[in-house]
Amino acid sequence: LSPHLPANLIVEVGLPVLITLTKDADPSVRCAAIRATTRLLEALRFLSKRSSSSSSSSLGSPRLFTDYVFPEMAKKLQDCEEVRSTYASCLESLSTSALTYHIFWEEMYTRRLAKCESGRARERKNERKDRGAKGHYADAAALVTEGNTLLRFEIIELRALKRDHRRAKEQVKNLTAEAVASLLSNPGRSRERRAVIDKIQQIMVTIGETRVNQQLLRAVVPPLNDQDWQLRASVLRRMVGISLYCKSVVRTMVLLPCVTSALSNTAEESVVFEAVVASTALAQLRLINGQSTLASMTKAIAPLLCHPNPCLRRVAIEFLNAVDANLDPALTFSVVRPEILPFLKEGGSSSGILSLGRRTLTSVLRPPITEEQQRKFTENIERVRAASPEEAAVALSKSLGENTSVRGPSTFAKRMASLLSSTAQQRYKPKRAIQRIDRKWRDAFSRG
Repeated sequence: LSPHLPANLIVEVGLPVLITLTKDADPSVRCAAIRATTRLLEALRFLSKRSSSSSSSSLGSPRLFTDYVFPEMAKKLQDCEEVRSTYASCLESLSTSALTYHIFWEEMYTRRLAKCESGRARERKNERKDRGAKGHYADAAALVTEGNTLLRFEIIELRALKRDHRRAKEQVKNLTAEAVASLLSNPGRSRERRAVIDKIQQIMVTIGETRVNQQLLRAVVPPLNDQDWQLRASVLRRMVGISLYCKSVVRTMVLLPCVTSALSNTAEESVVFEAVVASTALAQLRLINGQSTLASMTKAIAPLLCHPNPCLRRVAIEFLNAVDANLDPALTFSVVRPEILPFLKEGGSSSGILSLGRRTLTSVLRPPITEEQQRKFTENIERVRAASPEEAAVALSKSLGENTSVRGPSTFAKRMASLLSSTAQQRYKPKRAIQRIDRKWRDAFSRG
């Protein structure tokens, strides 16, 4: 019903009722009230000049969101998991509605202020013309002076309201950033963290670049080390948008190493798939800075060229194709090419490959590891508890039918054994690299 209701009824009748229902004893009622409040406030985004002319004292108040809506909703951060996740999913819409509301009224008061100032200037001009007149002109001058005084008071009031709405916009951004940081910094609450991450790009646009770099980015790193693979995949799925909105130094020192670390553990192939897709998009946008970063990414992605999963093989080829098309050819030849040589066919023209295009790579790649070979390798590893990397490489060489009596396992067998050993893990092990990045990030902000 909210699109069909006048704005003053939404603010004075509908909103207080729904805010009261958010305090109900039943969690399902509180969740429904939060969603209904979000939908109701979305109707305020479409205010018109007709709505702004209403005599309601609540409509147009700069304290509607900062002193009423957001403080009431912030109490839901201490509620049960179902209510917290509902609030997290609605936070982006609430902040957008609040900003739209304040922008509308700020522009409305700006137009009224300009009209009053032009009227005051016109009356001053008329007052100067009539200043030396006598008789009935003196009475007219007195009326002009009285009207000018009223305009002056109206101008002062409009300037104060415009200033209050501008301050309220900044308060809304601060409240949103604090709520997002609070929701993301709670380990073990993956449900609401996923709800926030799903809207993280829109929230970044809402709160602005300064708050993103100061408050939000340091809260994005811990979810990349969470036990919930869906949360890690969700963060990686939105890594490109996050990278575009942060500074180059932060992207190079924090986000790119986190993506590289996510590539090194293939316990969940969906997470690796999202990490490779994010790396491909970053390469296409030329956001991979530094030789060491590119080398680390390529070293982690290269074994996927022969992975049993065809989806991972395809995205690995797409990454190398994006690197070849968008990055420096000299850097590609000196850094990327040596990392993929063990996964190319022996002999022939594969050793002298210059291009990393799709067709070229597809024609010179080794045959992928089959599921039967992967099963035999896993069985051999399970027989030997805490197998060393050398033992894992020997086990894979036996599965591939290679002769290891003279030269030992090949480089291909060693790299693939490391990849498949990680795939065989049933439980995710938190990455020390991400923990180290998170610790440095928090220390840097604590020092200011």
